Amino acid sequence: MSINIIDTIKATISLDITKAVRAAAELHNITDPDLLAQELLVRLGVTERTSAPAKKAAKAPVPPPADAEGDEGSVGSKKDRKRTVSAKQKKDFMAIEGATEENLKSIIKGYKDASQETIDGLMTADSKENAFILFAKSVLGAPAPAPAPEPEKKAAKPKAAKKEASRVKFNATELKIFKKIVESAGSTVTDELKQEFVDYVTPMTAEAFAVVALEGHMRAFVDTKKQEVPAQVQPQVDDDDDEEDLVEFTNNEETLLMGAVSGKIYRSTAEAGDVQVGVAGEGQFKDVKRVA
Repeated sequence: MSINIIDTIKATISLDITKAVRAAAELHNITDPDLLAQELLVRLGVTERTSAPAKKAAKAPVPPPADAEGDEGSVGSKKDRKRTVSAKQKKDFMAIEGATEENLKSIIKGYKDASQETIDGLMTADSKENAFILFAKSVLGAPAPAPAPEPEKKAAKPKAAKKEASRVKFNATELKIFKKIVESAGSTVTDELKQEFVDYVTPMTAEAFAVVALEGHMRAFVDTKKQEVPAQVQPQVDDDDDEEDLVEFTNNEETLLMGAVSGKIYRSTAEAGDVQVGVAGEGQFKDVKRVA
């Protein structure tokens, strides 16, 4: 390759690099793009150095962050530093109860010798005084800042009393048994009668309720209703039947008495004795056959 062609290529490369550096100079705050371009070309071996290389600029020292009080240790600093006490701090110290000129010197010395951890421990989020005053108060025994009151806890809502399940549901089975017992006593099931039975078993203790099955409580309840019938409306027993023999028999799981001759049916009660409630072969006892 001839020397002229090589020089032409170098000139083209030099021009392109110079243009590129000048274009980037505006974006990257380069103050002398031509000097930078020349340095790049020399280092790439495209051209020879024609001037002395640029000296590296020394970095300006970064000043340390200023403290809030100027000469006083701060909470955020983790590194121990030499502490000084300003005239204002000394004046604030003398306003503290128990402060004297004599103990000022010893407290200043203790403040300067204290570890940064000790100073940081005096500072809280609510502290409005500088570290020296807080240290002085701790030495003089001044009361520490009162802690922020804890938020009041809301009283827990009382739990609602657990509703006791009804002992009587009067589902299809229970209603069938209740109806059978009530009708065998010559009465009829009504909503009022069902509610009376519920009120009858509800006050019972768990032990008393568990003595017999629900059917047994139904029979006992119906018996109490029989006893409530006024004596004047109860059927009268004929005198002619006083000498008649009575035979026990069971009807719908209830023990009754039947006249051996007349076929009259009686129910034994505590108050009225044997009370006639029907006749064999008639009414509710139509399926009952006479003994004779």
